[in-house]
Amino acid sequence: MNPDLTLLPNPEHALFIDPRTPNVFDRISEFRDVSVRAQNLGFILEKTACGDSAIPSADGDSLFFPELGLSFSLESCQAVHGTMRFEPEPMLRVEMDLADRMNALNFGVGCYSEESGKMRSLITDFASETISVDTLENWRTTAQQAVHMCPCCVQQSMWRAQYPKRHPIYQIFEVAVESKLPLHLRLRDENVDLTAELTPSFVHASKGWIRLGSPDVTLHTNLYYLHAMGIRNRHRDGEVIACLDIYSSHGRRMLEISADEAAASVWKDLCEGVS
Repeated sequence: MNPDLTLLPNPEHALFIDPRTPNVFDRISEFRDVSVRAQNLGFILEKTACGDSAIPSADGDSLFFPELGLSFSLESCQAVHGTMRFEPEPMLRVEMDLADRMNALNFGVGCYSEESGKMRSLITDFASETISVDTLENWRTTAQQAVHMCPCCVQQSMWRAQYPKRHPIYQIFEVAVESKLPLHLRLRDENVDLTAELTPSFVHASKGWIRLGSPDVTLHTNLYYLHAMGIRNRHRDGEVIACLDIYSSHGRRMLEISADEAAASVWKDLCEGVS
């Protein structure tokens, strides 16, 4: 084994981990404070929580982390890499490339946190190969499925990205911050599903993105890919709640936001008031 492996990963080099290696994901339960980040075409949902034990599905194709509100398809996992990222603080991350999306899910801790030793050990204990970060990102670019949109959708996407504060989702988020409205978020994709509870304390818009969050949970919205929204009521645990479903231009539901039933009328008014 490379004698310098204990110094990796670093900003220039990542470590490859075979996703079929037994017990890789069992080590997540060791962390008291771990960042969990999932993304799909239009959203990135990240939260900090206590680690959890992985529970395999009956057929072994998926893993569930009940306390993290996370599930993903192990069968779809193409690769796992240990990396060091600057965001802007340095983070050690275990990044997972799934069949439909590269880096769809990752776990991370700060490089200078008390948990960093555990994360570095997790990565180096299971690593089988060193790879340059440039090579990794080039591979991901090639492997990522292209997103095709008609010219009309492209034009509308560019307008949304150029004027993020004019979109009703920004105004919905703004009202949620002002009213301290508790939100239940569910990011969905073909091979990953992550939920989080968020009472937002801030919302920012810049360069086509909206960032909504609190100290422990952050939702990043890429307006370029936000095509349509639907508002409905549904029952959960015997109570009626309001749901806001957000879709891509291909009709795939990317995010579900739920809140107190009274939020539905507020959301509808905000959507209808946008010219």
